[in-house]
Amino acid sequence: MAILMGIEGGHMIGNDIRMVRIYSALGVRYMTLAHFYNDEWADSSTDKPAHNGLTDFGKDVVREMNRRECSWTSPTFPTRLSTMPLESARCH
Repeated sequence: MAILMGIEGGHMIGNDIRMVRIYSALGVRYMTLAHFYNDEWADSSTDKPAHNGLTDFGKDVVREMNRRECSWTSPTFPTRLSTMPLESARCH
């Protein structure tokens, strides 16, 4: 059994890539890119698409998470950007 710290919604980092680094240093190991609604750089599976998945900044977020060995989760984005396993188990 494992417990991981994560972020439910990329809106928590705003538009600041440095926040990925800060949360990673604090122990966060996964982030849901867009939780229930679209954020400014990622589409949610439960909202009307606005960014065709990810903006360029959203792709940079995924790459930065890969560099930091963090996973991201989203049912709607292609996995070709990720070099890390995707978190897909959900507990609600």
